Amino acid sequence: VAYQAETSRLDIHYVDPDRDVVALEDVKKRFKIETGRTEQGHVVADAIVVVARGDKHWFLTTSDMVELAAGDDTRVKPKEERALTGAIRNVLGSEKAKLCFTTGHGEMSPDDPGREGAGMLRDILEKDNYDVVGVDPGAPNANEPFKGCSVAVIAGLRGGFTNDETERLRTYLLDGGNLLLAVSPITGASETGMVPPNLDRALAPFGIALDEDLVIEEDPELSFPGTGGIRFVVQPRPHALTAGLVKGDDKRDVPRTVVHFARSMHKVTEPGSATPSDLLLTSQHAFGLVNIAGASEWKDAPQKKAGDLGGPLSIAMAAARPKTSPSSPHGPRAVVIGTASPLTSPT
Repeated sequence: VAYQAETSRLDIHYVDPDRDVVALEDVKKRFKIETGRTEQGHVVADAIVVVARGDKHWFLTTSDMVELAAGDDTRVKPKEERALTGAIRNVLGSEKAKLCFTTGHGEMSPDDPGREGAGMLRDILEKDNYDVVGVDPGAPNANEPFKGCSVAVIAGLRGGFTNDETERLRTYLLDGGNLLLAVSPITGASETGMVPPNLDRALAPFGIALDEDLVIEEDPELSFPGTGGIRFVVQPRPHALTAGLVKGDDKRDVPRTVVHFARSMHKVTEPGSATPSDLLLTSQHAFGLVNIAGASEWKDAPQKKAGDLGGPLSIAMAAARPKTSPSSPHGPRAVVIGTASPLTSPT
């Protein structure tokens, strides 16, 4: 009502999910909104306000409109004005941050809603007001495939990058780009049964190197029964990215973080490289199996052998480089996860 009093250029529509069934279906189809029902039978939606102008729209959720106090404080602080004003500004002018999912190497597809696809992840990202697109770094004449991308997303791989593709990614990152990489061990025809993703050159400026192994967690309190130790709970380390996963005075009940079919990684240095932080760690009882050749014939869970990597092992790291220009909000950032499982629909 207050906003309408200030301008005649704002049209406001209310949809009661329990009564306006036809209007709700139209809104769901237009904006890809998901709905469900409470135990009392009321319809609830994952977006409570949609601000739209033409084909541009911005979602607001309950958490955008109110702020819960920390700890045992049950007070709620309203922040509707900031949320609505920000949404209006975004549909009037600024472009959405573009997340560029790579293609051409067997990656998870944002268009695939199945168990192994990234379709559900795409829905979540679009509700968080990101623009999701596909990019082929190996396309003909693709000298700058990541131009205009806010983040390059590599969601799982079934084959490695070529040297040229890796150099294009490295150039993009050193020029101020950002990376989210989630890559499980890649099985293939080799002496070890695994092939490398060939991303060392792109990750080296961030001080991160992927190990060629399959992590086995032998702690029975962390490993899921019947999985041979390849599905297990990891321990999040304190970091801005894991704030919601680490117990603290204001967070006593946090979700367990589960990974499946993971590789480890370690820190490296090259001239001017960043110093990465660990995000997820195994227990000291875990190990990295460096040879999985013939795994289809194994009858028992694998045991640690000479040459295998010893725990605790890092499953995820993050690093940030200095700003590339004074006007940049931050320098290039990389978040690397040694498994694609966190991006799948069931997770």
